[in-house]
Order: sequence, then C-alpha cells, then structure tokens
Amino acid sequence: MEEIRDIFGKELLEIGKKEKRIIVLDADVGSSTRSLKFSELGQRFIQCGIAEQNMVGISAGLALKGMIPIVTSFAVFVTGRCYDQIRISIAYPKLNVKIVGSHAGLTAGPDGPTHQAIDDIALMRALPNMMVLEPADKKEMKIVLNESIKHNGPVYIRINRGSSPEVCNIDDICFKKINILKKGNDVGILASGFMVDKALKAAKILETEYINALVADIHCIKPLDVDTLLDIARKVRFILTIENHSIIGGMGSAVSEILAELYPLPIIKMGVKDTFAESADTMQLFEKYGLTEANIIDTIKRHLKSNF
Repeated sequence: MEEIRDIFGKELLEIGKKEKRIIVLDADVGSSTRSLKFSELGQRFIQCGIAEQNMVGISAGLALKGMIPIVTSFAVFVTGRCYDQIRISIAYPKLNVKIVGSHAGLTAGPDGPTHQAIDDIALMRALPNMMVLEPADKKEMKIVLNESIKHNGPVYIRINRGSSPEVCNIDDICFKKINILKKGNDVGILASGFMVDKALKAAKILETEYINALVADIHCIKPLDVDTLLDIARKVRFILTIENHSIIGGMGSAVSEILAELYPLPIIKMGVKDTFAESADTMQLFEKYGLTEANIIDTIKRHLKSNF
C-alpha cells in the first residue's frame, strides 16, 4: 500500500513541472520524506544539509524574491528546531512558504521520543497567519498540496509515516472544510490524519451494537471549519476527538476551544496524554498509548453507559 509521503513526493514533482516558482528545500532526509523526487528538476531542489534553521532562513529569502519555497524535513525538527525562524521570518511577515513535516506523531516509531512530533500542531497553530493541515489519505494529500500551493501565505502540512488506506472515498473533498464520512447521532468522532481510518473502523463495529457514530475527517486544523463543527455538535450527544498528537494543543484542543464558547457539550479527547512516548513499532505505540479502534469503542461505550 502506497504511503502518503510517496504521494507527496510524486505530486510535488508533477506540480513543480508546471509551476516554475516552486523551490524544494531538504535537510538531508529527502529519501525519507520523499522530497528527493523533486531533484529530477535539477537546481530547483536545494540540499541544505542538517541545518534546518538555516533552511528556513533560505526559504524566507526565496519567498521575498517571488518563489514558492517548500521546506521539508521530519515534523519534529522542521517545527521544534526551527520555531523561532518560522515565527519571525515566515509567520510574522506572512511569507508564501510551505512547511512539510513528515513522520508526524508516533509514526516515527522506533526512532523514539527525540523524533516523535507530538507537539507540532500545538506549535504551528499558535502562530498567527499559519494554516495547519493533516491529510488522511493519498486523495486528500493531493488536494491539500495543490490547494496549499495556490494559497498565498504560510502553510504547515504534517504527514504520517506508514501505509494509509483510502478513507476519503467521497466524490468531493472540500478543502478547509470538515468532511463527514459517516452520519450518526449518538457520538461525533472527529479524527485527523492516521486516525481517520481507525475512527471509521470503530464506528462500523459500534453500529453492530446499535451505537450510531458520526465520523468526520478534519484535514484542516487551522482555520477550523466552525460552521460544520457546530452542525455536528447539534446532532450528537457528545464529541470524541482522536489524533496522533498530544491531547494538549492539538486538534482536540482546537475543537474544544470553539465548542466551549459557542456550543458547550461533553468532549472526550484521545491522543498522547502529556507524556513522551518511547521507541517501538508504530502499531505497538498506538496500542500502548490508547490509539486503537478498540480504545475508541471502549471509551464511547463507557461514556454512554455512565452518562445516558
């Protein structure tokens, strides 16, 4: 099964053949992020070496000259190590730079907590002018990448490592809109990235037990689609968010902030719980930190039993 990062590399190359202003910058991990594919276009691929902060500075200069720089590295480095440079040199002047962070969350797996970006959404969505995106499958990856390049301003795209099944098999994925993949009225499961597939599988099992779960894919975490979020909240008894990120500052926090102010209802946030993880296979980590279909099902059933 093709990975989202494979689609990213291929689609970026195809877009680059048409849009001559695109310059791709890599921090010596292009074979892992798949940005190396863009090197087929010669000098428009810039190898910056293991110097991520310098890479961001170069991208700012290119943007000021009218180019569209695509900055690529592992999510943990391109956000955390470069935060000051992104904040001052890209977000503050609202430059047209696209930042792509691969191996997001626990999908960095065996590389351990030094490489697991569980706080990148929190960092990026706190920055004014920054759009934050997380595609769930290859179809959404193509849309997100194309629309990001059309958007005039800074964008952060986080990409998971590992195979992702096709989940957005609806005819039209509306960019920056919450896409409802399954209707329901008992609980609204809001998922992003890798977790969308798990949410759909959990909802299918819940249906056999007469629990009707709505499943929504949130590929655009900032700006969040408030209208659709409110519409979902009015249809269900409670909301459950699940993400491959810390429960602090991520997609679940963004959802909670809006609903607490505009339409209060019970919200359960599932994600990494205020801890660093450890080195292990990705699926083992999802199991240990409660990010499986079984965890979703158990959490929803316990909440329904104790509150309704």
